[in-house]
Amino acid sequence: MRAAQQSEHRHPVLITLILSDTTYLQIVTGVLSGYQFTQGFLVSNMSQLRAEVAAHQVRRRASGLSDQETQTNHETPSSTPS
Repeated sequence: MRAAQQSEHRHPVLITLILSDTTYLQIVTGVLSGYQFTQGFLVSNMSQLRAEVAAHQVRRRASGLSDQETQTNHETPSSTPS
């Protein structure tokens, strides 16, 4: 009878340790998977942005404008004559 009582008292501690280890592993897994998802999302969007910039440069070169001409065309004068 005494052995049964001792084993009953040990199980909650053992279960608590297992659950806490499991909880820590779940937290670590969640953090790592979130980091990996963020990195994949970042790489995907950066490659899409690079493709859009390259396409924009191709269109600009096809229209015959240089980088300086496009910058000066988009500048606004600081003061307008009255």
